[in-house]
Amino acid sequence: IIHWDERMRDIWGEQSEKTVSYKKFVTAIHPDDRAARQAVIDRAIDPASNGEYSTEYRVINPNDGAERWIATVGRIHFTNGNATRLLGVARDITDQKILEKNLQEQRAEMEALFKQQVASQTASAIAHELNQPLAAISAYSEVALHALNDTTFNPENLKRSLEGAVAQAQRAGKSL
Repeated sequence: IIHWDERMRDIWGEQSEKTVSYKKFVTAIHPDDRAARQAVIDRAIDPASNGEYSTEYRVINPNDGAERWIATVGRIHFTNGNATRLLGVARDITDQKILEKNLQEQRAEMEALFKQQVASQTASAIAHELNQPLAAISAYSEVALHALNDTTFNPENLKRSLEGAVAQAQRAGKSL
């Protein structure tokens, strides 16, 4: 038999001020949370334990489908090694859970933005590292073309231009 106040009856969708069966109580607990909640209670019921329990779980109101988060703490009392009574307090922590979820979503968004910024800065740095050698290769190539078109062709100038272009191409390759 479970005795509860008006707020808990409202969360569980129970309008009557009568006590409620344990089965009806458990049925309103979210199916994904029942086993974990029961495991906490089972540990507390074990006479070898100190009888204390603390857990959080969701409750689905059967009347309107509203989902609420409940935090419970309490203690099992034993007589001759048998659990005879469970005393506890339940608190509606739905607003806290909503806030935690919102904070987690904001944190995830911030992490995604940070990763995008890092990727953007990395791409910018790579582009910079490649642009310098490419600009130098272009300049050396222009000098080589001018050397070939020059009527006073100097093979040494052509050689220096091509060596410079090769060196810059190798530098660009190392940047990656």
